[in-house]
Amino acid sequence: MARLSVMPVYRALSGLIAALLGQPIDSEPVRMHAASVFGQCIIYRTSQSIIERIYDNLGLQPPSADRIADHVTAFSLAAIHPAANTTASSRPDKSNSK
Repeated sequence: MARLSVMPVYRALSGLIAALLGQPIDSEPVRMHAASVFGQCIIYRTSQSIIERIYDNLGLQPPSADRIADHVTAFSLAAIHPAANTTASSRPDKSNSK
């Protein structure tokens, strides 16, 4: 059930990130960024009661939900844009790191 409802959203998110990164949708950088963005969204939902105890007045109803969405968007784009400018050849090779 979750797979049917979550996967279309995750694929759409991955497509957007792939376009921003200029990478194939199935590439590791796209998968990692998509998981990070998706994880931020999930944590706000699944940990709502904890978040509300820590931060008064930060619920998932408007206008708080809009502020959270804006924050996740800005935070994620701040990470994605520099990654888009980094080529694979300029990244350190971790295949022989042990």
